[in-house]
Amino acid sequence: MGKFGIKQIVGHIANNPLLEPNRYEVIINGPVAIDAAKAKAISFSCSEASIPGHNIGTFEHSIAGPKRKIPNEELFDDLSLTFYNGHHMWEIGFIDDWMRLIAGESNFRMSYYNDIVADINILIYDLRENKVADVRLTEAYPIGMADVPLSYDADGPSKLSVNFTYHTYTIERF
Repeated sequence: MGKFGIKQIVGHIANNPLLEPNRYEVIINGPVAIDAAKAKAISFSCSEASIPGHNIGTFEHSIAGPKRKIPNEELFDDLSLTFYNGHHMWEIGFIDDWMRLIAGESNFRMSYYNDIVADINILIYDLRENKVADVRLTEAYPIGMADVPLSYDADGPSKLSVNFTYHTYTIERF
């Protein structure tokens, strides 16, 4: 085995470029009851996204001796997306319409699960705009829309943060 040094690190990075976190696209394949054109358009407004965390739940068990942690469930963190708000506020309207669909608009009866879920894809690109990964979240829906601050001394565009839950996700690497 060769000596470990800066040349090996530089060589490794040259052959395995680092991921640029600002090269992504979010595609929301909205639920059937939501306008597909609005679902497609909102992807252009997504200013922040993340690949959600993934954990294994455990319980402690011992017959004799020290306890062992035994895996018993797969856990997925919620997805957070942040959108720029246009001056017509259709991004807020899109998420609000989706959440009202879930909550039953005025009767407060929750909708059927299959009527409210949608797949979300986070496509990740390299510096040459080649797709390097597709993070696919299945059966997603919004569970929280943060307040949107308004202020006379605000800098920059207005943003909307939304938390989504989902059933599972996969990462396909190219």
